[in-house]
Amino acid sequence: MAMTQRERYLAIGVGVIAGIFGVQYAFNSLRAKLDAKYRQIEVAEKKQTDIMRELNDGFIAKKRLRALAEKSLPNKIEAANAQYSDWLTTISRESGLEGITVARQGRPKPNGAYTAYDFSLKADCNTEQALDFLAKFYDRDLLHSIQSFKMIPSRDKRDQFTLQVQARALSLAAAAENQKPSMQSSGRLAMTADEYKQAVLDRNPFSPPNGAPKLETRELKLTLGKSADEELKTKDEEGHGVQLKLVSTELPPGLRMRGNRLTGRPEEAGRWSLEFEAVDDGWPNMSSQGKVAVVVEEPPPPEVKVEPKGFDPATQAYLSAIVTGGRGPQAWVQSRTESNKLYKLNVGEELKIGTIQAKVISINPSEEFVQFESDGARWICDMGNKSLAKSYEESMKDD
Repeated sequence: MAMTQRERYLAIGVGVIAGIFGVQYAFNSLRAKLDAKYRQIEVAEKKQTDIMRELNDGFIAKKRLRALAEKSLPNKIEAANAQYSDWLTTISRESGLEGITVARQGRPKPNGAYTAYDFSLKADCNTEQALDFLAKFYDRDLLHSIQSFKMIPSRDKRDQFTLQVQARALSLAAAAENQKPSMQSSGRLAMTADEYKQAVLDRNPFSPPNGAPKLETRELKLTLGKSADEELKTKDEEGHGVQLKLVSTELPPGLRMRGNRLTGRPEEAGRWSLEFEAVDDGWPNMSSQGKVAVVVEEPPPPEVKVEPKGFDPATQAYLSAIVTGGRGPQAWVQSRTESNKLYKLNVGEELKIGTIQAKVISINPSEEFVQFESDGARWICDMGNKSLAKSYEESMKDD
């Protein structure tokens, strides 16, 4: 049965709509697949980044292990034992220790990337020799540490001890079986061995180490001919008394040292650089040197007292208006301090307000100014915000 024209239009419309839905479905399906692919790409890129990071960390760790391997004992039990025992014996002899006994304690302790070896040292020494041993031990750049350090005093001899040391050293798995011992300095020591000895041997065992005092005064300013009594200030962290000794041989003329005070009457102007040594009374005595600049200046000139100026009513008097009349132009001056008193002045008349005593010479209505004369000097006052006193002052400056 043939379709009517309307049915054909409806069929075409349904077909178009179905086509649109089909295209939309295909587009959404394609976009979902693309999104899934993009997510897979992101996951893959993240995995790649993580892998690269792990590789970089591995390269860095490998480089560090290679550097540490140079500080390691040999990767062989017999070689590690012999090398470290010989080294402990050598530095003990170099430090002056006597009756030296070095032995390995227990079995090696493997721990994956390294093996730990424990060693014991027993010897006789004094305090200075023990300090030498410690300096040599910590200065060598090896993978080792002291686990225990004991100094047992001798009953018969003063400053004699039985030294007992427990040390641990590491052998890395990355080290060679015939790894040579590191001869580099570790850089762990903040001072030299002699400086450590001085800090330890030359100190009071019942108080902290004594530090050097400091001279705090850096400059003194004195006046020529004026009596001076100035204390040179010092600082000592432990609170010890401090005595100053003059290292310089020259003092400013007229001055002398009394204890830590500079006294006298300066006789010559100038600048002197004085060097002092500050010595404390701690144990042992510590000292330091410092400089003080002494500046002797000329006395200041006598002070001139200036009496303050009194109030001038002319500072509150203003040219308020210029009027014209049958008798010619007239200037009006208003004095605010006299209850706004108004002075009406013609040419030839005189005015006296405060410090201003003037005669009217001319009045100019078109340009709004008045010419006055005071003590033979002529000056101008304009209409505006300037007082008579200000106008007179500025006119005198212009002249």
